[in-house]
Amino acid sequence: MSPSQVIASGRASSMSLSIFLVDALRSLAIPARLVGTLEWRAAEGSHVWVEVWHDGHWSFFDSGEYRAVNQSWFHPYPAQLQLSGSQQHGIFAASFQHENNGVALPWAPDFSGIDVTVNYK
Repeated sequence: MSPSQVIASGRASSMSLSIFLVDALRSLAIPARLVGTLEWRAAEGSHVWVEVWHDGHWSFFDSGEYRAVNQSWFHPYPAQLQLSGSQQHGIFAASFQHENNGVALPWAPDFSGIDVTVNYK
């Protein structure tokens, strides 16, 4: 869903909410990116959330929750069980830069991503 569709419907998936939030943060010149996993190893389904650049590092929060930064239902468990290097069970951050270690995002194969699984251990 586009940001205008999210506003009109009043509801959205984790991906749509995260896209909406990243767009809002970037409009305020706050660096933000989408992060997600195609499939949890210890829970059902996929999930997408947001990271923001703050104080020299990326911090995360879930667009659908009201929790403090770097706290969510998925961290530390089940995120700590995800596998670095795995398209299906890794955690990837969206990137517009062409990097040597960039891979196709599992949930959006036309875009590149960076494996950030180790950041969630």
